[in-house]
Amino acid sequence: MKTILRRIAASGLGVGLTAAAIVLTAPEAAATVYNCVAPIDTNLNEVRGWCDSGFGGFRVGATCYSPHYPYSIDIYSPYVSRSSASGRVYTGWLEGDHYNCHIGKAWIDASS
Repeated sequence: MKTILRRIAASGLGVGLTAAAIVLTAPEAAATVYNCVAPIDTNLNEVRGWCDSGFGGFRVGATCYSPHYPYSIDIYSPYVSRSSASGRVYTGWLEGDHYNCHIGKAWIDASS
């Protein structure tokens, strides 16, 4: 009987240690920004983007179209970081003229 109780206690301890290891090694929640916009100024052929809430890294992405090969490319601004206490954080801007193309769509990329 003592052997059975020892086995049960040992297996319970093993389960407890495994559960503790799972809890200790769980990844942290991913930081995210929200209330973000990336409007295109068609007159200037550029896009500026910003996020008003959340925290973490983000950048502006845009698809730029050209009449020449490769016809369209995705371009990105550098990443910027927003803390939870920040106000509006701008990513800077992308200029289609710099790439000899026309910006057709834009988005915020928060996958830093």
